[in-house]
Amino acid sequence: MRIAWPPIPNRTKAFTLMEILLALAVSAIVLSVVTTVFFSALQLRNRTAQTFDQILPLQHAIAVLKRDLAATLPPGGTLVGEFQTTPSADASSALNLFANGQQVSPLIYTASGMIDESTPFADVQKVAYYLIEPTNSITPGRDLVRIVSRNLLPTTTEVATSQWLMGGIEQMNFQYFDGTSWTATWDSTTSSNLPSAIKIQIALATEANQENSYIQSPIEMVVPVVAQARTARAQPSGGGP
Repeated sequence: MRIAWPPIPNRTKAFTLMEILLALAVSAIVLSVVTTVFFSALQLRNRTAQTFDQILPLQHAIAVLKRDLAATLPPGGTLVGEFQTTPSADASSALNLFANGQQVSPLIYTASGMIDESTPFADVQKVAYYLIEPTNSITPGRDLVRIVSRNLLPTTTEVATSQWLMGGIEQMNFQYFDGTSWTATWDSTTSSNLPSAIKIQIALATEANQENSYIQSPIEMVVPVVAQARTARAQPSGGGP
């Protein structure tokens, strides 16, 4: 009698232990490279966002400064006062909204105001720039604040408003060009006119752990003053025009 043996199953192919270990090593290397690239891209994105956040207020402050100085009006008239680096106490206190603020600019009568439905005043406004202590104690340096008054003929006490421009300023200086040299002071009561140009120097505060050190380089810009007062022309003798 013949006995029927069960069929022998075919052997299935399988990975060896060496192949599995090799695959795990390659996967670990690939995962490590991907993780490194991801975190490098994330750090680059954070640095770019931080740089943009620092540059944007600076660019805005420079644009506002240039606009105010370029539109400076010559002294004289009802709405325009003298251009003085050391104004009188009454004129200075009218725009000083901060007890600990340092006025770094003269009182500027400028035609940089915008006329719209909510501000029924002329485009002439009185502007001054102050450096004040920051509200955030973590931020180095001081804050640059623009004080502006648009109602130059108030019936009661003059009301001024403040506009925060940027922070992180160590020092800010103004210089004035008289046509031949630069001077640190200006008084239109003695010179009877405006300077030909105004130079602004801004020294930014530096943090101890600041990575983008190039942002902290000093800033210097020169703004030409277009408007100038005209001198009275002597009338010719004989009654002619």
